Amino acid sequence: MVKVNERGRAKFRPAPDYDIDEVRRILNKKIQEEKLSIEKDKDVDDDIVEEVVLDRNKANIVSLFSGAGGLDFGVELAGLDCVLGKSKVDDHLENKELFDSIRDKGVFHHSYALDNFKEALETYKMNFNDDVFLHRTDIKKVKKFPPGDLVLGGFPCPGFSEAGPRLVDDPRNFLYIHFIRCLIETKPKFFIAENVKGMLTLGKGEVFRQIKQDFEASGYKVYHKLVNARDYGVPQLRERVFLVGVREDIDFEYRFPEPTHGDSLFLEPYVTLRDAIGDLESD
Repeated sequence: MVKVNERGRAKFRPAPDYDIDEVRRILNKKIQEEKLSIEKDKDVDDDIVEEVVLDRNKANIVSLFSGAGGLDFGVELAGLDCVLGKSKVDDHLENKELFDSIRDKGVFHHSYALDNFKEALETYKMNFNDDVFLHRTDIKKVKKFPPGDLVLGGFPCPGFSEAGPRLVDDPRNFLYIHFIRCLIETKPKFFIAENVKGMLTLGKGEVFRQIKQDFEASGYKVYHKLVNARDYGVPQLRERVFLVGVREDIDFEYRFPEPTHGDSLFLEPYVTLRDAIGDLESD
């Protein structure tokens, strides 16, 4: 990003006509600057990699900006569906004890979750296995990330959100750099990043173009799509941008799943709030 001298608040726009090697050079320079600031920070977290438990028989998940674990749980369910079948997994979702009896059958293992929000991590701890290393810290203080096969993360969105001031130079807009720092350090096979719809339009789309370009420069083929949760059976109008990265040396083309719900005769009807929690009226 280049800073442009204009009146009022500082403006940023991507410099034109970067090729991928130039983007990679600038990105690596920015990351080296961040790493240098981490090393100089007296409050930086010590190396915690040795404390993270990996399962060599499963795909290990590293979760950044984990929150209470919603994205993590969705991936875990997908890893169970492909082994046991969706209907069987759904039958075990009535309570946590029943679900815990099958969750070790999946293909994923949650090994590390990072967030700076105490209450979110407390919720995460109650809902996931005891092996996962919970790291409550500012991601800018992580000296070294643990290895993993899949990195997940919904990097902070207030700067992109249509409900906020949408300032292009909001410092929260650049925390994705630390997500990329993790990718460059650990080289996972895949990553999934998620953010709000407003990220696509901030700065007339140039901010998103730069973000996607930076993820590609870290060594990944990146696929993105704006999806609405209601199209997949969730009783909520919730639009989110997903970026899915496949490491460049892996011969795999990712395809986003087709909607399962909608107004079409070929789809399941949309799930309403009454469908989902109407039974609470009697309790």
